[in-house]
Amino acid sequence: MPVKPKPFKLMCEDCGWAQVYAPRSDAICAPLNECPKCGSKKINMKILNSSLSVFLNKLISKQ
Repeated sequence: MPVKPKPFKLMCEDCGWAQVYAPRSDAICAPLNECPKCGSKKINMKILNSSLSVFLNKLISKQ
């Protein structure tokens, strides 16, 4: 069964470039290897959690 991935944010450590991605499906896509603005290889990825999903996960884990 397909599971929709959570949105994530890519950030460049060198120039501060950032982009939020919200995948529409669980299809695998090629990772971003370098910053499109400055070409740096120092890209960080942070999974974003909505407050609703955090609340629901806490609620489910209590049961």
